[in-house]
Amino acid sequence: MMKTIKMVNILLLFTVMIWTLTGCLKNNGNILTSYGVGTIHVLENGTKYILFDQNNLKIKSNQIKEEWEAGGRIFTGFTINWDEQPSSTDTDNIYEANLNGTPDYFGLPKAFDTNPNGIWEQKFQTSDSLVNMTKPVITYPKNGPALLTIQTQMQFPNSGETYSLNLAQLKEYVIGTKSDTLLLVYQRSGTGMPTNYITPWYSFTLPDYPENINLIVRFKVKNNSFMPSDVNKKEGYYAFKTGYTVPSDENNN
Repeated sequence: MMKTIKMVNILLLFTVMIWTLTGCLKNNGNILTSYGVGTIHVLENGTKYILFDQNNLKIKSNQIKEEWEAGGRIFTGFTINWDEQPSSTDTDNIYEANLNGTPDYFGLPKAFDTNPNGIWEQKFQTSDSLVNMTKPVITYPKNGPALLTIQTQMQFPNSGETYSLNLAQLKEYVIGTKSDTLLLVYQRSGTGMPTNYITPWYSFTLPDYPENINLIVRFKVKNNSFMPSDVNKKEGYYAFKTGYTVPSDENNN
């Protein structure tokens, strides 16, 4: 289905299929091979498992590394053999699986930045453009803030230079406003032309909005896998608009 996770990562920059754990049943009909983005969780007995964002599928594997901490985010392929499941699956609904390729563990979500003085707005105007970006997706994990997750390709700085990608809140949200704008800002040091690229995953925590609102994420990117809601050609940025729903039992993972 896929030769390596890294190859799939590049392809995913041009499709939104990553968000719908599409599986393949083999000829005997009892093996599922798929991939997706999820969160590391730990049972009381210390067993770690992955909870995938879009369908609440839970898998465990001896390939889940000790250093992958609870709450950490991961993109991985996996294979489940339905005929070779432990008896515990009947009670905890966690399936034994093999992780395919090289899982892309990208750690704990990054906190958003608050900036009531508008400094981020100034930085955004001169932010280096991202090369490619997938459609931002909002998920609502249990026992934690809502997350915005993307995969993006960016110019990797030359030796000795640095880079960062941050999600910035321009000002504190006021109840009743019903709309908030966040900036996705990529910056790298130095003036040289980078010779290669990286395609990392990122999850950012979102502000704890007290009500359902319209959320706008502004960013600069050369290519993307979706149709942005708005384009400002003069300033060279795009805007992705979506609805934010206050987390509840219905939409929590």
